[in-house]
Amino acid sequence: KTIFNYTPKILTITYDHTTLKGYYVLVCNIGSYSKFFEIVANSYPDDGKLDVIVFQKRDILDGFKFCLGLLTKRIKKQDVKIFKAKQLIIYSQEEVMAHADAEVIGSLPATVTVIPHALEVICP
Repeated sequence: KTIFNYTPKILTITYDHTTLKGYYVLVCNIGSYSKFFEIVANSYPDDGKLDVIVFQKRDILDGFKFCLGLLTKRIKKQDVKIFKAKQLIIYSQEEVMAHADAEVIGSLPATVTVIPHALEVICP
């Protein structure tokens, strides 16, 4: 219910001396959640960079279309900006909540930074 009633706020994203605008930002360090659900191609958790997707259209239906494109592997990238960055700053002129793994962690502004080799993962 909330997602359909939410009015997106314009966000400003700054990274590597570049600034762009968008309505939703997805920051991840792992580009796929299974072999069938790849969010960002050529994403590596140990490359020292974050994978970032900025949704530049306000319409929530475009977000759903993007998710459907992920599932069908037919992503239309004209309304999203995908890039890698070691650090980015996200801010807004209005109050906007920040989420991490579907949990509210505060509000913007937020600085997201890679800490290389901060987590050791052991796979059997």
